[in-house]
Amino acid sequence: FLLICLLASHVRQVYQSRKEREQALLKSARLGIELLRKHIQPHFLMNTLTALSEWIEEEPQVAAKMIQSISEEFRVLAEISDRRLIRMGDEIRLCRVHLEIMSHRKGLEYRMTTEGVDLEAQTPPAVIHTLVENAITHNHYTEGQVEFRLRQDLREGRRRYVFESPLGPTGSHGRSGEGTGLRYIRARLQESFGSDWTLRSERRGEHWQTEIVLPAGA
Repeated sequence: FLLICLLASHVRQVYQSRKEREQALLKSARLGIELLRKHIQPHFLMNTLTALSEWIEEEPQVAAKMIQSISEEFRVLAEISDRRLIRMGDEIRLCRVHLEIMSHRKGLEYRMTTEGVDLEAQTPPAVIHTLVENAITHNHYTEGQVEFRLRQDLREGRRRYVFESPLGPTGSHGRSGEGTGLRYIRARLQESFGSDWTLRSERRGEHWQTEIVLPAGA
């Protein structure tokens, strides 16, 4: 009787774990589609095409670089959108291509530095990219150079990523609750690592800091 009870309990746990993973897969897929749609929504395309039309006449070299950057970002997004994990090196490349596009569009100098990041480590796609997008959207940067920082270290046998973005001129990240971006990140982490991860996002001085902790062997 005891063995039957233990077996039944184990079956329930396996079923619950499978159900949670399937829900995470569906959620991350849905949010992934939302994020991809965000890149091709009408006002994004309209603003980008308007800027391109001006550059083609006044600064054709800038227009050519912009077209190349847009093509590269969409190409990388298409490659990774249906994959569970990608190289961190590919994730960083996607972020930097996006920052090139936004630098041209906003007339600012966006850049991202990294420290101790293992480029071969595996990560869910577009996680850091989403943090970069959130920072640009919510902080309303207006001038100068804007530097984002990503660092990685090992703590107690776990991989810890810390992403920092400077606060905008209002001194606030501008968040009210958890938006599509963070929901997408949580769903991707749940899909890839089950419950074996943590995410914390908060203000630290003059920066907004997001910390993601993952299994070291991932």
